[in-house]
Amino acid sequence: MAHYINPWLENQVSPSEPLDFRRTWYNGDAELEDERILRLTDAFMENPGEKESCLELTVRVLNINHGRNQELMAGCRKLEEYSCFVAKLKEYQKKYGSTKEAVDASVSYCIGHGILTDILIPLSAEVKKMLLTEYNEKKVMAWLKKEAREEGRIEGGNQKVISLVRKKVTKGKSPEEIAEMLEEDIALIREICDILKHHPEWSDSRVYEELKTVKQ
Repeated sequence: MAHYINPWLENQVSPSEPLDFRRTWYNGDAELEDERILRLTDAFMENPGEKESCLELTVRVLNINHGRNQELMAGCRKLEEYSCFVAKLKEYQKKYGSTKEAVDASVSYCIGHGILTDILIPLSAEVKKMLLTEYNEKKVMAWLKKEAREEGRIEGGNQKVISLVRKKVTKGKSPEEIAEMLEEDIALIREICDILKHHPEWSDSRVYEELKTVKQ
């Protein structure tokens, strides 16, 4: 049954799951529910499920095609954007029948709609070349995962700064004092203080999103 699984996201063992429980991702063309559990023994036993095997491998397959697994997508913006990008690739491939036209149209669409812009704007030529001449699923996804991890690291660091600034502001500290205490750029601290002043009810993540908009 595993022939239809397209592992754009590399198999990985989740620390919270048993070691015999693996996870893979699916974005193929065949219809598949949001989640499916596959077992190694199901592939060769005549009556799967009737007998227990001394050796078993369980795989959790998550469908990441656009529109599926909404809760998962909501928790990972980069994965959602990637899902949209792949959906457009498929759509334009059917429309134009040409891989090059499909890639060009997909990249243009995503840039125009704010999808994966942090990758597609500065690296559009590299992405197109990779998809057209050096296409390798694991290579592409490893790259995207690296970008996602880096974005998460930066976002986490900035949200920690925002949280610290919030605490200092409630204690009556000025932006200049806070910048000196945290050893951060004064311009950044002033922007955070200004957002907190006008929207004290906002969460750290919401402040961070607004901060990115201000910087653009």
